[in-house]
Amino acid sequence: DTPDAVIRYTTDGITPTETNGRIYDGPIAIDSTTCLRIAAFKPGWMPSPVQTHTYVFVNMVLNQSDSPPGFPASWGTTDADYEMDRDIVNSATVRGQLKEALESLPSMSLVMNLEDLFGSEGIYTNWDSSGADWERPCSVELIYPDGAEGFAVDCGIRIYGGVGRQEKKKSFRLMFKREYGPTKLRYP
Repeated sequence: DTPDAVIRYTTDGITPTETNGRIYDGPIAIDSTTCLRIAAFKPGWMPSPVQTHTYVFVNMVLNQSDSPPGFPASWGTTDADYEMDRDIVNSATVRGQLKEALESLPSMSLVMNLEDLFGSEGIYTNWDSSGADWERPCSVELIYPDGAEGFAVDCGIRIYGGVGRQEKKKSFRLMFKREYGPTKLRYP
């Protein structure tokens, strides 16, 4: 609604800035699982807060590639593992129940710059490092399949745990600090 404001958006997890991201000039077609980040900019004004919205298509989750475009083939010295387990997806016993099962559960979407996660200074690549130096900004959303109100908030993220850090898939800890957004998650 602000005249002369430029709206920019990204779909790669990177935060849009005055110079980064595509300029919004009409409806955005969302026909696959997409993490959309959007903000408005006007010279002489503070930028709007970045809004993040994730759109999940269950069929795409079931058929997700083991090597999605733009994602690394390894996490440091470990082979990457992105897809749902093919033995489960292709199992005659559960195949017919998977879509309904996925649609019955809330989803949590973590959206961030891939370099902050998997790059040479990324937290996943450097899983054995800890503390505030190994915290990165992200956006987290809780998405209910029935449309009930969840939340979308910016925060920090770290690898969490002790022995579990050595596992292929890591646990995360969300950090609510003023430098990222609110200092507390206020949600029932």
